[in-house]
Amino acid sequence: MLKKHIKKLHKDRVVDYFRSKEKIINWKCFWISLIITTAFYFWEIFIIKVPHVEWLQHAFERYNLKYFIVLLFTYLFFYFLTFLYFYTTFISSTKVKVFSLIFFAVIILGQYGYVNALNRFVNPVDLEIAFLGTDLTVKRDAIIAYLSWKSLVPILVFGCVAFTRNKKETKISPFLFFGVLLLNLIIIIGATLVFNKPKLFIKDIPRLNAINAFFYTTYKATVYFVTSYGIKRENLAGLREPVFKPKKNIIFIIDESLRARNMSLYGYERETTPYLKQLYKENNLKKIKSAIAGTTCSVSSGNLLFTGMSIDELPDTEFNVFKRPTIEQYAKKVGYKTYFLDGQMNSYWRGTSDDIKYTDYWKSNKDFGKKVKNQYNIDFEIAKQTVEIIKSSKGNFIWIWKRGVHFPYHDDFPNNQAFWKPISNSVRLDSITKNQLLNTYDNAIKYNVDKFLEILAPEVLADSNNVLIYSSDHGQNLLEGQSIVTHCSSSKNEVDVPLFMITSDNSLNLNSNYKATHANIFPTLLDLMNVPKYIRKYKYADSLLDVNAKHPETRFYWGMDLTSGEKHQYD
Repeated sequence: MLKKHIKKLHKDRVVDYFRSKEKIINWKCFWISLIITTAFYFWEIFIIKVPHVEWLQHAFERYNLKYFIVLLFTYLFFYFLTFLYFYTTFISSTKVKVFSLIFFAVIILGQYGYVNALNRFVNPVDLEIAFLGTDLTVKRDAIIAYLSWKSLVPILVFGCVAFTRNKKETKISPFLFFGVLLLNLIIIIGATLVFNKPKLFIKDIPRLNAINAFFYTTYKATVYFVTSYGIKRENLAGLREPVFKPKKNIIFIIDESLRARNMSLYGYERETTPYLKQLYKENNLKKIKSAIAGTTCSVSSGNLLFTGMSIDELPDTEFNVFKRPTIEQYAKKVGYKTYFLDGQMNSYWRGTSDDIKYTDYWKSNKDFGKKVKNQYNIDFEIAKQTVEIIKSSKGNFIWIWKRGVHFPYHDDFPNNQAFWKPISNSVRLDSITKNQLLNTYDNAIKYNVDKFLEILAPEVLADSNNVLIYSSDHGQNLLEGQSIVTHCSSSKNEVDVPLFMITSDNSLNLNSNYKATHANIFPTLLDLMNVPKYIRKYKYADSLLDVNAKHPETRFYWGMDLTSGEKHQYD
């Protein structure tokens, strides 16, 4: 009897097991999920224009067959993970479906928004920028620029299918769905670790669809923030406090999105910077004829400028950009008061939040915004306050980050100051003609750059102890080539920047024919501060004050993420 009972119990468990399998393997939902997943990929390729096919073709042409085969199988596995996401949603309870739809909507709106505006998926640096305290005008325009009806279609289709299929709630545990989410993350981590081994394949993971890209960015951002959190700057040792206070006022200005090629100072046919041209003719402005930014994006560019790191030291997998001494540490070490006058952000965004302890005076976009009616006049208020500082004191190192001429350019000047027409008031690049974009950009330069220096330069020139160094964080791409992206991509236009000095001290001369990069600015500032060579902790690039500096044969620049990617050749 006991054997019969055990046998029957075992048989019942087997039957229950296969019955439960029938609940998991719902063939109608299986085929629907397969169709939805395939349609999802076709939507990305043909409507969203995510270049999956181009990426595979590029890999086939650039790398060996072994890599291409592995890449192809990786793509297929990502397809399978996407299928699992849809399938487990369709066979789950209503509560899980609601969560999944919201989760899916957030992913699609974010990822497709970036593809629409920047022709790529979201990366960890984008998250860092998104959380910085920009003014409301910038946030509003960014949201409008990134939204697209193309994002709504897959969300609506997914929602309709999820809530019309399998209406009778199943008894499938919600852990099945969340297990699939966890599996996505685990596979992404594994693939990232494999593809990041340079001896094996290349330096980064294969391109993904929007869902997989979300998990990739989540993982990379988590690693980035956890690893970089709590990093301390190296101290400067070996120098006693100076006996005499510095006599110079050194003003270092970083403009926003200013391309040298569109400045009449650099030979542009339109008179966008006539005041600067006049200063140059009077020998009060000394310019570098050719200069390029270190990267194509503001945050990464600023961090390199802040620490003097060069492209040869990238990718920065050890987060040295958060460890090495900053220009302000050197300035304070030799007795300068340090200022950070920021026309862009409401939060401290250079280096780490801990770096603020090396800044004696910090003012943000919000502080200057209280003094003006319109955001496009913030830079003029910065110039006025800088004049007051250098008129009343010496021994100041002032880092100014201008609001500048960031896209959308019509926000950077009043309508009655439009010299070149037609202009565009749109925040969507896909709706602007090249001529409209160029006109709007040039108007922004003419209004912003010259007027700013018309306020500041006369006071700088009034005392030979004042020195002003001027550049931009990056250049701009103005609907040139295949991409509509203005910056944070990889084109040469995005690193074309001005670099000049304004001073009445005739003993200071820039090596004007030197092929410069941003890396040359840090040692130039150290020389202007008279920072002794023996306390400079690293071998920096050549100073622009060194007339004997050897010209680089080739210059390179980086993309937006200092921790990954590859360098690009400029010349």
